[in-house]
Amino acid sequence: MIAGTLAGVCIILLAVLISALVFRAYGWGLFVLTPFVVGFTTGYLVNRHELQTMKATNTLVLLAAALGCLGLIMFALEGLICLILASPLAGLLAVGGGALGRRAARLGKEPAGPLYCVALLPLMFAADAISPPDALMLTDESIVINAPTSRVWQAVTSDDPIRESPTIVGRLGLAYPERGHLDGTGVGAARSGYFSTGVAREKVTEWQPNKTLGFVVLKQPPAMRETSPYRHVHAQHVNGYFETGETRFEMEPLRGQRTRLTILAAHRLRIDPIIYWEPIARWAASSNTRRVLRDIRSKAEAAAPPGA
Repeated sequence: MIAGTLAGVCIILLAVLISALVFRAYGWGLFVLTPFVVGFTTGYLVNRHELQTMKATNTLVLLAAALGCLGLIMFALEGLICLILASPLAGLLAVGGGALGRRAARLGKEPAGPLYCVALLPLMFAADAISPPDALMLTDESIVINAPTSRVWQAVTSDDPIRESPTIVGRLGLAYPERGHLDGTGVGAARSGYFSTGVAREKVTEWQPNKTLGFVVLKQPPAMRETSPYRHVHAQHVNGYFETGETRFEMEPLRGQRTRLTILAAHRLRIDPIIYWEPIARWAASSNTRRVLRDIRSKAEAAAPPGA
């Protein structure tokens, strides 16, 4: 049992070292094949000499996974929040692999079986690195503000910090905006977006006062700040794997001196499996966007003259 558990722990540590630090790949190999191989290897080894119950096998498989994750934190290879986000998918695959490993042990397959599975991991990591994912995500959020477009424009271009409290996105360590600063006016002006993780350098691409402000992000801050006992974590995914491209603020005048403000943003997600990570990324982006909209509404309505 100890050998099976330790084998699972070692596979997790080696997989992250090779996939993330050597190949810089966060894909099917790391998030799908690795937990399955951990489960299969642990399940096979703990049942090789004496067949365990399915419950006992699952417990040992999940123990190996938990200890492996603890090792990633202790060696500063990952942070707690990323591991929590990946755990539903990884846990399910590990349990499935453990069931197959238990079955293989019961049927008396050759002892080298788990080694063949482990040997597949570097090949999958290389494949992920050669063909990385690149999914385009579009955010489209709107809010109606009880203020004219001129007041909304002032709030959009203001340097004032965002007063709205960070949502759960920020409390989890994911980047959230704190304020924006325009250096000049018109197309081509520089804009700085201050986030909880750093500063985004931006360039204005559309400038129509009281109507449209558009900009493109030239330099991204880290996508998140990992929760870890260490100041620096060797987690490559915080840079370059989720980025924001073009962003637009559109102001549409409505009756009664009201304005519909819409934020349109394009994002790039480069982590597989997209089908698993995209909903999480969309939730984080939408949460941040709605927070910005609420803050602009608050500022614009507070600045509007009485009776507006």
